[in-house]
Amino acid sequence: MIRMAKKKGKRANRKVPAQSDDRGLDAGIPAPAPSPEGVLASVKTNRYLQILIGLTLIGFFLRFYNLGWNSLWLDEASTLSFARQSLIGIWESTAGGEFNPPLFYWLEHGMLAFGESEFVLRLLPALLGVLTIPVIYLVGKEFLDRNVGIIAAALLAFSPFHIFYSQEARAYAPMLFFFSLALLFYLRASRSNEIRSWVLFGIFSAIAFWMHFYVAVPIAILILHALVTSAGRIR
Repeated sequence: MIRMAKKKGKRANRKVPAQSDDRGLDAGIPAPAPSPEGVLASVKTNRYLQILIGLTLIGFFLRFYNLGWNSLWLDEASTLSFARQSLIGIWESTAGGEFNPPLFYWLEHGMLAFGESEFVLRLLPALLGVLTIPVIYLVGKEFLDRNVGIIAAALLAFSPFHIFYSQEARAYAPMLFFFSLALLFYLRASRSNEIRSWVLFGIFSAIAFWMHFYVAVPIAILILHALVTSAGRIR
């Protein structure tokens, strides 16, 4: 009996091999990219995603229909005149009295590599106008829920005002796209207080401001809101 007890004691004292913690390993490894089959399955089962894709496609058609049909009007001709200059020339022209900042003209300068047609000049605003639709959905979803996001995306997709400015070779549609991204990350930052969201809010706000100075007002409102809410938390 004594020998059996000693054997049991030896077994109990044996070291059990440490098991690897898969969760700890996975934490440092980026998730694999979703397969096409997985994306397709997600689209088939997600009603909100189906509606959003449909709204984005409709928005694409409405903004690209007859995009290059009408001739350039006065302000669009001014865009072409600025875009034809060199990058330094654009900077000097905008710094010398032009009300608009240079970023949009720089982008249009790059677009001239594909020609100087009406379609080419309006392509960037139209494309960013379409991409604003899913961004607005994310803003509505972040603000309240997915239903609000779908309603916001639908209103923007069919908005005659937004369609008009998405078909114009001016900075208004690109400005709204980048401000929408700034608003999205502001909402996320105000809830989570993550540094990454605050940084992205600052980056997209700066890009929107360099698209057009009009966006300074809503950006200032967001910054004021952040200061007021942070002061309330400190109290």
